[in-house]
Amino acid sequence: MYVTETRNTILNSINKYFYKTMHQELVTLRQRVHQLEKALSSASRSIKEQYALWINFRQTEQALRESQHQFSFLVQRHPLAVIRWNTAFEVTDWNPAAEAIFGYSRCEVLGKHGAELVPENAREQVNQILTALLGKNGGIRSTNENLTKDGKIITCQWYNIALVDLKGKVTGAISMVEDITVRKEMELALSRNEARYKKLVANIPGTIYQFRLEPDGTPSFTSGILILKKIQY
Repeated sequence: MYVTETRNTILNSINKYFYKTMHQELVTLRQRVHQLEKALSSASRSIKEQYALWINFRQTEQALRESQHQFSFLVQRHPLAVIRWNTAFEVTDWNPAAEAIFGYSRCEVLGKHGAELVPENAREQVNQILTALLGKNGGIRSTNENLTKDGKIITCQWYNIALVDLKGKVTGAISMVEDITVRKEMELALSRNEARYKKLVANIPGTIYQFRLEPDGTPSFTSGILILKKIQY
């Protein structure tokens, strides 16, 4: 009888020990599972956030590429010469219209200083414009003589703007150039013709009438000037 009670006591002790041990291990395991679940959830959120950031980066990168392509497309097909400079006023970009005006190909002019496009007598004026442009104090628009590859002097209208980074620091400049040589020659010829006309009118004896043409086609005289001067040669 004593042996049986002792055996039962030992078995009960063993059962309690194993139960307590198993319970503790089960609690520890549940805590570990909970920690792992939290870590997995956090990792999952982190992966999702990183993926979202990566998608956003790719979309921004694609938008930037498209914007650069559109800008390049515009520059290459712009009817005006488009020239990009660094802060030393060396050419960094040169479109086909610039090649047509100045005669230099893009490969020939990249890295060249802008002074090569300006005759000696116009360089002081151009240097003042460039200084103002770098200082963001002006230099937006200018008209001056320029030199082509074959040494021909032309007159160009320049539209200049400084390029700045996000901190406001000047990183270079971009210019749009229009060859106005023919227009200037026509204006000069017109001015000379007007001067000749005024001299001719001033030396014609007689009366000069000014009239306008009415909508029905009949002339309407507005004034008459009596001139009795002799022709002067």
